Amino acid sequence: MLSRWWITGLSGVVVAMVVAGCGGGNEESAGEVKYAHLYQSGPGGTASIQMGWSGNISDPSLVVAWLVYRSNSPGLAAEPYNLVDCLAQQSLYDYGDWGGAVSGLTFNHSFTYLDYGNQATGTIAVTYSRPGLVAGQTYYYRARRVTKPNTHSYSTAAQTSQVGTEQATQFSVTPSQALGEPSDPQGPVTYMYAATPTSPLSGGPAVDPRSMTFQWDLTTGADEYQVRIYSSASGSGQPVVQSPVVQGMGSTGKWTYSPGTNTPLQGGRTYYWVVGARRAGEATPTCGTESGWLKSSVAQFTTVTLPPPTP
Repeated sequence: MLSRWWITGLSGVVVAMVVAGCGGGNEESAGEVKYAHLYQSGPGGTASIQMGWSGNISDPSLVVAWLVYRSNSPGLAAEPYNLVDCLAQQSLYDYGDWGGAVSGLTFNHSFTYLDYGNQATGTIAVTYSRPGLVAGQTYYYRARRVTKPNTHSYSTAAQTSQVGTEQATQFSVTPSQALGEPSDPQGPVTYMYAATPTSPLSGGPAVDPRSMTFQWDLTTGADEYQVRIYSSASGSGQPVVQSPVVQGMGSTGKWTYSPGTNTPLQGGRTYYWVVGARRAGEATPTCGTESGWLKSSVAQFTTVTLPPPTP
């Protein structure tokens, strides 16, 4: 039997998905929203990778935990060697990977379920590591739910990973059939840091608003940039001026603003600018409530006072 679910992605786009099954059994996978993207709380902030899954599960109360997997490959397997997180919760609509490397993480969780009307106990026991995110590396994610049986009897055999090359040094779920099918991979998303403005900078000589050159250090993983000039020190909102998209080459980015006398910038004023970075072909980064670019820290410059116009 087919059931149709409508789920809203992080970008506000409504996506139609057709999934098999409607009984809440383990044949159902975690429904996915393929909008894995970079996120930062404000200009200059360290980025995380943000995503969300919306489950096609008829009875979410049976879900006791979620397993999250990460890999550089679009064909990543939802297996212990790719495990990076475990969460004891019923839903996983939003998930952020901040990428801090941690070794020897331990997750233990017990739950009860009905075994032909009698209460029984199930457990999840996992010891694993979370490798750090690397700038310039492209990542994919999958999620997998752990459910408690409701009306069926299950074997209590443990499911254990191999020790050695596996990332998870210990991995067991009781009952053994409590693992649901994994979601499809989310991604690609390339991890990166914000670019760094280098000129003009705060405290430097005043510049001519009719012609100036902006420069910045490129960031590993990005291949497109855009300069945005604001009247507000927050470096957000509607820019006064924004550059066309600039392709990243070498180690330094450059854009020259020279509109002549017909410029929205005024003399004797202080302005604020950021440079946005992104990877072409991927979901655009989000900075606070703004979508489109991973923003650098805010730099400022002052314009020279212009002579009065010729009468």
